[in-house]
Amino acid sequence: METISIITLGEAAVGKTSILKRITQKTYEDNYSITLSLDFLYLTKDYKNKSFNQIKYHFYDTAGGETYNALTKNYIRGRDIVLLVFCDIDSLEVLQRRWFGFIKDNADISKTKFIVVANKSDTFGDNYEKIKSKGKEFARDIDAFFITCSAKSKENMDNLEDHIEYEAIRVIEARQEQQKKSSNQNNKNSSENDRYKLDNKVSKKKSSCWLVNLFS
Repeated sequence: METISIITLGEAAVGKTSILKRITQKTYEDNYSITLSLDFLYLTKDYKNKSFNQIKYHFYDTAGGETYNALTKNYIRGRDIVLLVFCDIDSLEVLQRRWFGFIKDNADISKTKFIVVANKSDTFGDNYEKIKSKGKEFARDIDAFFITCSAKSKENMDNLEDHIEYEAIRVIEARQEQQKKSSNQNNKNSSENDRYKLDNKVSKKKSSCWLVNLFS
């Protein structure tokens, strides 16, 4: 079984919990309590014709308030995928200014996959194209995938899940390739070490024979 860790970042009330509940439990509630500190959700999926048979997805649902930044900081390091969530222009601007800067300053993101999520698309109305355009621009700037969706109406949720799965498989395949390279390097080093020991043993044997001949 492979494991993938995913964390959500964004302002309070942008729908981070609703997205994760929809993905992991296929449910939606209008009156979610605001996340305090951190919640954990899990999902296990089976796979065929892969180099693995299961992925266990670990979702970290973070609070949006600055009060919990110190706690969130402890959990952003080492995450495989980050969902950057917003629901309007104001929360997008805060996402760009504060949350993306927050993860850059506190974690190594060189191997992290980012997905920019414009949630609550059912409420965008006349601002739909503007929100979509601004979200795409931000995603392009950080080399991320962008999607609009609605956890409430389920619009595009299947596509979001598909892309999370796509990024997860990319992470696992890269991880396995690195493990393979490390294993090959270790085997090479071991072979070279064995050869060195053998050569050293032969060299000592020759030296011993030379000394015997010298004093015979």
